[in-house]
Amino acid sequence: PTVIFEDKIEGGVAPGLTHAVFEVDDLDAEFERIKALGGEVLIEPLFASGGFGSRRLAFFRSPGGLVFEVIQILEDKLR
Repeated sequence: PTVIFEDKIEGGVAPGLTHAVFEVDDLDAEFERIKALGGEVLIEPLFASGGFGSRRLAFFRSPGGLVFEVIQILEDKLR
């Protein structure tokens, strides 16, 4: 299966666990904090919406190589 946004990450991702997701209250603040701590930006903040609701999200690679997503839920239609 293809992971959403996988095709937008340069070099792709390895099979298996592709990334971790962290929910935050303020994506802009966390985006700047993670960059300051050495996180490599893979996907700049963007807006996504669908049957699940609406979200803002960004992708990073940690200094140790872990790909992770930071997400701010604006509207949640799944709960």
